[in-house]
Amino acid sequence: MTSTLTWTSTHKSLNQDAVASSRHCVCIADGVTPLNTTQGDNKAMLTHIFAHTLTTLISRNATNPHTVRNSFATCLMEAQLMAHTEGVQSTVSFATWDKHTVSIACLGDSPAYVVFKNGTVEKVADPVFKGAGTEILKHVIKRTKAGKSWKKSYKKAKAELLKNRQNRNTVNGTWIADSTTPATLISQHLHIESFNREDVDAIVLLTDGAEVFHDPFEIITFEELLNVDNTYLLDKLYAQAAELEKKDTKRSKYPRFSFMDDATYAKVAF
Repeated sequence: MTSTLTWTSTHKSLNQDAVASSRHCVCIADGVTPLNTTQGDNKAMLTHIFAHTLTTLISRNATNPHTVRNSFATCLMEAQLMAHTEGVQSTVSFATWDKHTVSIACLGDSPAYVVFKNGTVEKVADPVFKGAGTEILKHVIKRTKAGKSWKKSYKKAKAELLKNRQNRNTVNGTWIADSTTPATLISQHLHIESFNREDVDAIVLLTDGAEVFHDPFEIITFEELLNVDNTYLLDKLYAQAAELEKKDTKRSKYPRFSFMDDATYAKVAF
């Protein structure tokens, strides 16, 4: 038997995070608003639809831990056909299992954590994204220590982040799900790891909006974050994080790129 906890929340009118689950799969996504679009105010809506469509399709159809890459490509292709737009992007991470195997797939910077029955924890993440944002954030802090304002330091960092985003899904860039690049090509960059189900106690998937509960806000310890078992606590953590954000609008006490971000948490216990 398995039990699944899913939660997502936003401070905005539209949540561009998404989560969906089924008997043999749980999936999260962190939608990325297009940098340039002719869709005007519809861009948030388009991203919302794409992320929610993709997670729903994956949770319903990527239920075999031995065919993860092909299943993902099929689901992404269908989501692209339903999107009818250009420039929409999203990270995606999901876990799928049968009686013997648990497989975890990540594309982008939304990690998964495997909690083993022996008490150890292993992070599963897209290696291409490892440390990329952290390094740019270190440069922000370094500039402020050299006398630059936080505003100017973040502005320079934003230019670096935008350049990285513009190179996504190209030979020289990182890869995430999008609405136009061939799904079979994107699927080749999906990072997949598999584990013996009998060794696994739980799987936790997070978007960066939920990771901040632990780092940088330290509202909760990492161990406590992995042990969350109810949505009431997640609502409370989200509200506490919002209060800290409001008191740190310059993002100087708690250096970070996002402000009032969407947040998603999913956990399956075996």
